[in-house]
Amino acid sequence: MLKEALAKLLEEKDFDAISVQDITERATVNRATFYDHYPDKSALVEDMVRDRFDELLAKRQLSFDASSNAGLRAIVSTVCDFLLPITVGCGGSRRNLELLIQTTVIDRIRSIFSSGLKEHRIGPAAKVAFFANVISWLIYGAVANWVRDDKRPPQDEHVETVCVLVEAICDFSR
Repeated sequence: MLKEALAKLLEEKDFDAISVQDITERATVNRATFYDHYPDKSALVEDMVRDRFDELLAKRQLSFDASSNAGLRAIVSTVCDFLLPITVGCGGSRRNLELLIQTTVIDRIRSIFSSGLKEHRIGPAAKVAFFANVISWLIYGAVANWVRDDKRPPQDEHVETVCVLVEAICDFSR
């Protein structure tokens, strides 16, 4: 109920203008209930974003396989599909909300790639962690930049460009 209330409120006003009281009133719960689940509204946003992004990944049954480029393309495309509707047309000051979305999505991408790279034993844990971190920031940054571009190329073209960059950096064939 809290996530749904926040989602509806975000359609009406900026994140910074939404209070915990606004969320609890919309969800028809008391503040104590909110604080039983979340320390603040930022934690609620992170949970909501994580759930929605994970639902999209699960619906598409995505994972990363270092021996195949198809998984990489599907994940980049999913990040595009996830960020485009929540970023385009955002009015007002949304910087705090964007940072929460960024942190959460990058963490999820990093997790996907860490798992996939570990399975394919590309090297020591430090190398896996480094590659997963670089890949997650590259994908998120490239997609976020694409979303903000009024003259953005078609999504398929952009996904291909991002994949070429990831493949060039990591060269999974080694």
